[in-house]
Amino acid sequence: MQTPKQREGALGELKAEFFLKEKGYTIIARNFKCRLGEIDLIATHHDTLIFVEVKTRASLQFGQPYEAVNLHKIHSISNTGRFFAENHRNLPVSQQIDVISIQIDLNGIIKQIEHLENVTG
Repeated sequence: MQTPKQREGALGELKAEFFLKEKGYTIIARNFKCRLGEIDLIATHHDTLIFVEVKTRASLQFGQPYEAVNLHKIHSISNTGRFFAENHRNLPVSQQIDVISIQIDLNGIIKQIEHLENVTG
């Protein structure tokens, strides 16, 4: 059974997936996990392999959702993404990390969604 926080996260990931698909992204993996870490969504778009971290919040008590993505998390996503790419050879060589930041209300309705592209520059 999922906790409310896990349900919130799963809802956010589903909404992020639809959001990216509407922008023309192709989702190739969801919730990829390995010994190095995990990646919420992996997509391709314009010949780029994109590793997506999704952060969803129903309250801004602890800041904007994207503020939870720190350098340690970016490093983990980078290492996990490298592992994924090494084991899936027919993917674009160019890579980036994106963050989808979602604010929802208590009914799960999106109040705001932000797409921060290529957060590592």
